Amino acid sequence: MEEFFIKGNKDKGFLTDIKEIKFLKGKKNIEKIVLKQNKINNIEELVDIINLFPNLKLLNIEDNDIEKGIIEKVIAQIKIKGFEKLKIIYN
Repeated sequence: MEEFFIKGNKDKGFLTDIKEIKFLKGKKNIEKIVLKQNKINNIEELVDIINLFPNLKLLNIEDNDIEKGIIEKVIAQIKIKGFEKLKIIYN
């Protein structure tokens, strides 16, 4: 199982654009992505890039200040694309 972690840090910076994960190497093998404590401001874009990660089982986007209604809409759209088993952790 391949995992990818980017935890935001006030000294080292934050991930603000979800589209940056498009540039990860080995996307087809990644099963877990943790993006805790970042400042992602365009989670809606995940719907367009999720197909790049066919084996993704877990996406953790806790502490990104994403509105609950927005992320729930994104989750619904992702499930329609065939990612019914993908678990997205958020708050």
